[in-house]
Amino acid sequence: MQFGQSPEIVNLASTSEMETICIGKSLASSIYQNNTTMWLYGDLGAGKTTFVKGLAEGLGISDPITSPTYALENRYGSTSSPEPNNKLLHADLYRLSSSDAKKFVEETEEFPGVRVVEWSERLSSSELSSTERQSASGETTSRFVLRQAQDSLEESTMNSKSIHIEFEEISETKRNIKITFNDAKIPSRKQIEEWRDDVKLPEHICAHSDAVGKFAEELGLKLLKKGIVNRPLLLKAAGEAHDLLRFVDIDSSDKEDVWKKLGEKYPGRHEEACANFLEDEGYSELSSVIRPHSLLSLDDPNAFSTVEQKILFYADKRVLGEKVVSLDERFDDFIVRYGKGVESEDAKRWRKITKEMEKEFIF
Repeated sequence: MQFGQSPEIVNLASTSEMETICIGKSLASSIYQNNTTMWLYGDLGAGKTTFVKGLAEGLGISDPITSPTYALENRYGSTSSPEPNNKLLHADLYRLSSSDAKKFVEETEEFPGVRVVEWSERLSSSELSSTERQSASGETTSRFVLRQAQDSLEESTMNSKSIHIEFEEISETKRNIKITFNDAKIPSRKQIEEWRDDVKLPEHICAHSDAVGKFAEELGLKLLKKGIVNRPLLLKAAGEAHDLLRFVDIDSSDKEDVWKKLGEKYPGRHEEACANFLEDEGYSELSSVIRPHSLLSLDDPNAFSTVEQKILFYADKRVLGEKVVSLDERFDDFIVRYGKGVESEDAKRWRKITKEMEKEFIF
């Protein structure tokens, strides 16, 4: 039986156009689907197109981004590029009726890249007046329409694997950007504990994993305050599950039977084995976060494609047993445990690269 939870919601504050651009740019490093739709909501001047400019930059698109209000859609990126996330469709439903908006959305559903839809409120089919809307729900008109549009999407397959982004104007200079990730299933604590029981995971590995999950989540929350988009709940679950098959690396004839069977089913190092196990369990995004947490990944220039992968890798290298320590303490322990007191050239290089990575997360 699977126990999953979704969606995950994060809030970021922007006090300038540049900060909004930076937030959009950072979101590009937290995309997990080849075909991702982002539904944007917010009043005129709330910062939606500015946000898209940052997103495009993060995707590696250098074309100037302009509002598609009259053209309905603008497409960017190379049509011949093999990378779907290097393609962007920027749509605007402002001038469309509810029925026309739904038709347009359906016609662009197969776009092979990132699809960003401004004025997703137009997908609401409610015919209530403003007074009736407030009376019926106690919500403001804009909030009511937004919820109606989201409900409309939830009733269709278009809401599958999507991201909702709401822009709220707090003052002339301040915006709140609320991002709802509905594109990654996250296992509940109950599910993780069930997996641990099933594989007979030793208590000290469980404790280490919990410490990594807590530290990764805390780091994610701190980064959100700095305007760096990430997913703290996904990070917490990734930390708690990252050593789920740690025992496959143990070379011993005294292995538990369940360890032997899982080792045969999922050969290779524990990082790869765990990622494949989670893939089979239906948690592909979680699998993606966990897969490159080995030090060996530092030698692969393509190992880290999302910010969550980097954060989990770094968090794991900061936790010794159940305690958060410095990178030097953790790498010194590696020397004692795996290098017989001698730091290899590989270990020296990995320490240096990880310290460089640390600069992205420590302010």
